[in-house]
Amino acid sequence: MKKIIFGILSLFMSLNALVASQDESNLTFCQECTPPEKRFTITNFEALPKIRILDTSNNQSIAIRRYESNGISYYLVVDPQTLETRQLPVSQIHSSYGTASTELLTRYEENLIIESDPTDIGNQGVKCSNNRLKGVFLTIDMCQSRKEFEKLLFQRLSERESPISVGIAMTGLWAERNLPGIFNHAQEFSYLRSLNRHGKLKITWINHSYNHPYDPEQNDFSKNFLSTPGINFQEEVLSVERMLLSYGEAPSVFFRFPGLVSSSDQINTLNELGLIPLGSNAWLEKGEIPVDGSIILIHGNSNEPGGVEKFLKLLEENSEMKFNSLLDLFK
Repeated sequence: MKKIIFGILSLFMSLNALVASQDESNLTFCQECTPPEKRFTITNFEALPKIRILDTSNNQSIAIRRYESNGISYYLVVDPQTLETRQLPVSQIHSSYGTASTELLTRYEENLIIESDPTDIGNQGVKCSNNRLKGVFLTIDMCQSRKEFEKLLFQRLSERESPISVGIAMTGLWAERNLPGIFNHAQEFSYLRSLNRHGKLKITWINHSYNHPYDPEQNDFSKNFLSTPGINFQEEVLSVERMLLSYGEAPSVFFRFPGLVSSSDQINTLNELGLIPLGSNAWLEKGEIPVDGSIILIHGNSNEPGGVEKFLKLLEENSEMKFNSLLDLFK
């Protein structure tokens, strides 16, 4: 009888170990092993004029988008104090009470007001924390690329004992592209989301435009990137939000300009859309040195391997380095 009980227990433990190993294997990047994902159908997507609302739990939020996901109406809302975004069914709205008042601005609304220099098209927006916050803000840009992503970078980040907060600046064209035999960015995007879902990373999704236009032959940057003639700037922004929502991910309130190149009109449009432009004072590939409060910029798309090498060295030499969430930029 004891042998039978022992055998059953052994079998049960083996099954548990098998399940655990399968769960862990889901976090291992594999271009062939994951089936196509089910996505939400996003329709009737529209930008709103930052409407203050109360949900049925009496929580205050600011609605910046309205849309339907698989036929159900939602708002994309921002917590006015923490800057966290979430999808909120319209059925859970208790009341709305107008747009922002200039006399009673929330922390979110205060930091939407970004003054830009019309004569300077480079690196406009928030470049660092102004509150002498200990630690840094890590951001990783995923621009269009014909190379595999920096797999080692994301593996190193996910191996930390406590999950690292990281802002990933996602380009729609990168996330949805697949060229068999060369790269599978759609699969890499799925892997990044699995790291977030399993608590290996704490990802804030930064909007980096859908197409990330760039002409290497155009040296006049005022006519390049998102200022390329014919580009619909607002559609470049909103298309990424629709894409992220279709994967069940909530877009953040942060936007990073491709090449860190912008115009005053584009900054104003971001303000109207309820988004905060994000720059950097520590673009590692360019030799900029991070200090406490810095927003670090590296590329995870293999276009700037030198910056990734510098960051991995920095990570190795500073094992106790603190990585802050972008949601804490204005604390």
